[in-house]
Amino acid sequence: MITYQELRRATDNFSESNFLGKGSFGCVYKGILSDGTIVAVKVLNLELEDAFKSFDAECKVLRAMRHRNLVKIISTCSNLELRALILQYMPNGNLEKWLYLQNNNLDIHRRVSIMVDVASVGDLREKEE
Repeated sequence: MITYQELRRATDNFSESNFLGKGSFGCVYKGILSDGTIVAVKVLNLELEDAFKSFDAECKVLRAMRHRNLVKIISTCSNLELRALILQYMPNGNLEKWLYLQNNNLDIHRRVSIMVDVASVGDLREKEE
């Protein structure tokens, strides 16, 4: 596990300049660990009712699965004030950004390729269960 102090240092105290995005259960920040590894730090909003369940579920699923389209959990940070997942940093952004928010329109062949890759994650889940 990575300490809270290390995460504060890595993200420049979770500064706005390192803010990558916001999801339903928290925010994601870019960070640089002491060994130089660039990471994404997903900090859960603990005021939300299902945040703890979401944290536990993500840890369980992502720790058990390996797939080229899923980011890897590098570590976690958990204390009374904070729950964070330290994830592999994806410099090109997430799938949603490419499908909906980019000004570049993906052609139908690329979209089908993405759908096939995403569907193969479902195949992997079924094998794991």
